[in-house]
Amino acid sequence: MPNSLPTRFRPPPLDADRVTRWVLRRAFGPAYLPLAAPQQSDETLSRAAALGVADRIGARTDADLLTRDVGEETAAGFSRRARKAVEAALAYDVLAEDLAGHAAALGATIVLLKGYALHAAGHSTPGSRTIGDLDILVAEPIAEPLHRALRQAGFRPGPGSGNEQHLPPLEAPGWGIVDLHFSLRGVRGSSGSWSDSTAALAIGKPLEVLPGCWAPDPLLLAAHTIAHGIEQHANSPRPYPLLRMIADLIDLLPDDQAWSEALPQLEEKLQATLESSELEAARNLALGLARGSPPEDLPQGARQLLAHLLAHALDDDYRASLRRRHLRQRFLEARRRRTLLRYSSRKLLDLWRRVAAPLARR
Repeated sequence: MPNSLPTRFRPPPLDADRVTRWVLRRAFGPAYLPLAAPQQSDETLSRAAALGVADRIGARTDADLLTRDVGEETAAGFSRRARKAVEAALAYDVLAEDLAGHAAALGATIVLLKGYALHAAGHSTPGSRTIGDLDILVAEPIAEPLHRALRQAGFRPGPGSGNEQHLPPLEAPGWGIVDLHFSLRGVRGSSGSWSDSTAALAIGKPLEVLPGCWAPDPLLLAAHTIAHGIEQHANSPRPYPLLRMIADLIDLLPDDQAWSEALPQLEEKLQATLESSELEAARNLALGLARGSPPEDLPQGARQLLAHLLAHALDDDYRASLRRRHLRQRFLEARRRRTLLRYSSRKLLDLWRRVAAPLARR
């Protein structure tokens, strides 16, 4: 892979203070090593929460070790975050069984995606990954019938709207949000278009976690993780914790050998979506943080990506600067794909739902 810098990211200089360094080491580095406690140990929980890794630290760090690092009260706060993540995962287990039943009634197979797929397949430590919604992928012809069947079963329209890869989100009765995908934006299939459920299950060794409900091979999950984190959200000012992408990559591809085996297919599936330097930066950042390397010891592209991820979460001015860049990229892509009118119409409808419609009801 080329030793070059990604052009998508233009972050301010990397500024990782002692609290942030501790958070990075505890979230991603060797879990058994003692660390010098930062002087502002009471700030570690809020910083970790802002970066989206508080639950991960609470789940993977020995309680006594964590207490020695930051004190009993703050350590208990990390443990509470991990317990809440476990509770959410268990609730989504029930919802996944319900969805599998609805899909089976239509003769459909479900492919699990993102955080719940890592949980269901055992890639992530229990409690280390907050699951905010249940993303599933089904064959495109079955997407609308399944969406309709779920609405008839009591699922209600959720926040947000549909787009070119999934239908409008649904709120499950009692608990949980479902995103029903029919393609994976940014992950190239064998035909050159975005991957569908058939392509997702044709890679490696998918795992059937429930009857008719599959978790894809780690390679496919890693490809989708990178496409989702970089192509879809890297320049979006919405509060998606981008360090979650690095956490997922470490859980899916934990060492150099795993990356070496996966890299040729990752390059193939992401070549139309990412610069090769972006994939290189994600790889080097995941491997470097997993080793416990300090930011200054990372390769230059990985340092640039880390600077972007930290500023995206912690720097309000930088987040604000991303909005215009994100919209410009989306409009340029829509024009290239000849879907500009459809994309513009969807954005205007989203704006109406967020702003004009609530005002009209007053």
